[in-house]
Amino acid sequence: MAFLLDSLKERFDQDDDQEPDFSGLDYRVGATTGMDVTQDVPSYIARRSGKYAQFGGSTLEILVQNAETFEVDRRNLLDTLSRLGLDTVSFHGNPNIGFTTPVGQQKNQFYQAFTDYLGELGGFLDAKEANPQHDFEVSYVNMHASVTQLPDLRSQGIPNALDPFGERFAEVDNGKTPNIYTNKQFLRTLYGLIGARPDNDMYAFYPVIARYCDAFDQHWKEARQRFLRDFYDDLNLDLRRKAEIIGAARNFSSGINPKLDSVFDEVGPDSYPPDPQNDEEREQRISFPLLQRLAFNDELLQQYAGRLGIEPSELRRKLEGTVDMIVKGETELDVTQEDIDEDIRDFGLTVEAKQRAFSRVADKDQREFRGEILEQGAQRNATYEGEDVDIRDLGEKAFAGEEEYYRSVDSEQPYYDPSEGVPEYLNIIEQVIGSLEMFQRQSGLIYYVLPAWLQNAACSSTETDDRLILDDTDENDKIHSGWENAEFIWNSIVAERVGKDYSLPDNDPEGYIERLQEDVELRQDIGAAVGAAYLWGNFTQIDASFRAEREDDYRAENESTLRTGRDASTTKWIRWMDDKDLGVNIEAFYNGTPGQYFMLWRPKDIAVACHAVNLEAQQMGVEQNLVKFTIDMEHTASFGVDPEQEMELLIENETKLAENPDFPIDPEKPLAYILNTYHLTRPGYETRSTTGHLHGEIRRGDKMIYRYLYRLVENGFCRGDDTCTIAFEIAGNYSEDIYNARVIMDLIELNVRPEELRADRVDASGDYDTREEALMARFFNMDKTSVAREFAAIEANAFNPLKELLEFEDFDVTQLGNTSIANDVRPQRFKTEEFR
Repeated sequence: MAFLLDSLKERFDQDDDQEPDFSGLDYRVGATTGMDVTQDVPSYIARRSGKYAQFGGSTLEILVQNAETFEVDRRNLLDTLSRLGLDTVSFHGNPNIGFTTPVGQQKNQFYQAFTDYLGELGGFLDAKEANPQHDFEVSYVNMHASVTQLPDLRSQGIPNALDPFGERFAEVDNGKTPNIYTNKQFLRTLYGLIGARPDNDMYAFYPVIARYCDAFDQHWKEARQRFLRDFYDDLNLDLRRKAEIIGAARNFSSGINPKLDSVFDEVGPDSYPPDPQNDEEREQRISFPLLQRLAFNDELLQQYAGRLGIEPSELRRKLEGTVDMIVKGETELDVTQEDIDEDIRDFGLTVEAKQRAFSRVADKDQREFRGEILEQGAQRNATYEGEDVDIRDLGEKAFAGEEEYYRSVDSEQPYYDPSEGVPEYLNIIEQVIGSLEMFQRQSGLIYYVLPAWLQNAACSSTETDDRLILDDTDENDKIHSGWENAEFIWNSIVAERVGKDYSLPDNDPEGYIERLQEDVELRQDIGAAVGAAYLWGNFTQIDASFRAEREDDYRAENESTLRTGRDASTTKWIRWMDDKDLGVNIEAFYNGTPGQYFMLWRPKDIAVACHAVNLEAQQMGVEQNLVKFTIDMEHTASFGVDPEQEMELLIENETKLAENPDFPIDPEKPLAYILNTYHLTRPGYETRSTTGHLHGEIRRGDKMIYRYLYRLVENGFCRGDDTCTIAFEIAGNYSEDIYNARVIMDLIELNVRPEELRADRVDASGDYDTREEALMARFFNMDKTSVAREFAAIEANAFNPLKELLEFEDFDVTQLGNTSIANDVRPQRFKTEEFR
């Protein structure tokens, strides 16, 4: 909305051939109000709104922290706003509410606070619509994207953490809807990240996986047995030490009796001693005690070798070989225990038996040796479908719930747990979550778990057995529906970021973790993507409970139009906003801690989060783009960055998004689609105090503010389908800021480029040739009246530098001056008049 241009067009010729053409910008200029007295007690907000509306402008953004203000002060506020002549008003919610935190107690307190805010504001809007005299419009409510600081890589633990759907991460099984753990591709990526982290190796959880997956149990034993075979060979023991191993192993593998008949297999049947005549002689021939006697009694070994007709050294070699075959499982064992562990038949001795026996012989600590078996076993292969397969790959199949793998062994184990009614892999996930530190810390969720999910959020599943998770009876329904817009967040902020080539969790978990530890900007991008996902989830995925309007018996009879009678309802924020025709603008929060970042603060990232909400809303049938972006250069600068560079990144990212057919973004004016409000202050002047913010004023001739606004307009701000808002946040010099903002916008509408905005282009005499010159005179405070006043002051003080340098009577003491003094009129009065 032009300010002075209409009158100037009548005095000067128009030139409509400038490129780009900024004529007809659609915007409104106004101010903001101060704060509530406290967050708990509403102030007399109607009086405050009336005060700040007097500074000018056609709109007013009112800071209302306490949601109940909309009901307590409803009538006074409606009446005041109706009499102020404002076209629109908007509101700014509690600055301490953000939308990016995974921390939750019973439920996310921020979420409930904004639900109450929307509910009470909805009642206010209903009351306004019920009375035709309230002819102003409510355009939006402004909120901060995040008040949650970006955590370190090893942050403190958090209780009852919530996912973007408002569900607890620790709740894995039946009844959790939606369930991120039924995304099999996400679980594969998460598995890779767990295994790649040096402090949380996945093999530590292989026993848990083996407990719920028979196929993996068999393969895990095979992998460990392969390591133990190699370990046994490396010991290079003599017969006595090998006999000790067999003796120790028998103590931990009850029900087995090693046969020594194979000692004679290579000698031939003719070399066997005569058939035993009694049980004692048979025992001496094939028993374990005989092995021990031969190993520790050289004389007996020589006698026995003589009976066999071979050299003692050959018998010793045969006995050692037999023990080797028994330990490695290369010979049969006499299994007398019916329910003996399967790996005894496959591998000779159990892993536990070998662990104890080897640690005793090798003088190893039991706990340390067990850890070595786990770690080294994870590096061995197992036989799957006739091929040697990395055990880590097989662990991934079990962890991610690959149904074919679960049914790949000859067992009666079903794919799902019949007692719990869920697939067995969810029991694995639940056990891992309960013991893995990654799920207990905010940093683990933000840097590992949620990035793994976001990268694969669009995956969906139709596995029918998984329907039991949600008690779904329709076989055609997907157990896990893909969320393309969540993955859009990840791609826009991290995976496809211009100028960056990050290692990502899906294809390079080791590189991702290493880069995460070294690259601060990657951590910022990850935090922004996760924060945007929470914002998207809050607005579009969670069912909010809106309370019924309170009883209003305390109101007078003449206030009946305010009784909207709103009933309680359950719906999503975005649907509530659509029903009330209410927009929400999102901006960055002020950073009061130098060197610390928030989850979501960069303009380009907040815009992506708003896009994701609007895309999801469109798929839900909401036609309006109800969530847009507010840019505040002052807040951006508070993070220690150049706000102009951040603005360029925003423009660059929006131009890239214009390539996406899902967005009706004009690449020639990419900001027109998403940028709705500019909180206009001068960056670098904001300070904190008990009274709130002290914002930098817009001074005459401030080319920084002009440059920022011109660049935004050049890229679409105020040039879209919706009317945009330029809201001056109240500073120290209230009188001229709205005026200056309007002059700036008039100059921009004339397409006066920042480099062309110069004071030397203004004729100081006031003889202007163009509209641009006339407006620049006002911008630089060089209009005819101001210049004349300046020259008068210069002439009056022209000889001041000569004072006390020349000897003559003081000019201030004149007859007129003495006469004035005699009449009690002090000379200072004339100086005051001079500068009035």
